[in-house]
Amino acid sequence: MLHEKIKSVLKIALPVLFIFYAASVSLFVHTHVVNGVTIVHSHPYSKNSDGNPAHQHSGTQIELIHQLSTFFASDQVISSVTIVSFSLLLEVIQPFVFCSISKGITGGLSRLRPPPAF
Repeated sequence: MLHEKIKSVLKIALPVLFIFYAASVSLFVHTHVVNGVTIVHSHPYSKNSDGNPAHQHSGTQIELIHQLSTFFASDQVISSVTIVSFSLLLEVIQPFVFCSISKGITGGLSRLRPPPAF
């Protein structure tokens, strides 16, 4: 019972969380210049009268933002995920392809177009 409640909550909460994350990354991009280095990141912020972000980040906060926004995946991970995804896709598609081929053959005769005759 509890397992089903958790699943039903996650079905709603995870897409909502992703939508808010995507909106935050897309809509709130801004830059800071810290020690001559321009840092670009995104999060909701308020603007001052010049239209610039009305906040500053410490070095620790900049490092944390960098760690949270950096994603690295090796080629082995990407290739294994691709192979697994492709094999699962084939398992889903195969019954439909087989059914459509078998419906085209009736009584041992193919209903495909024959080659042209001269």
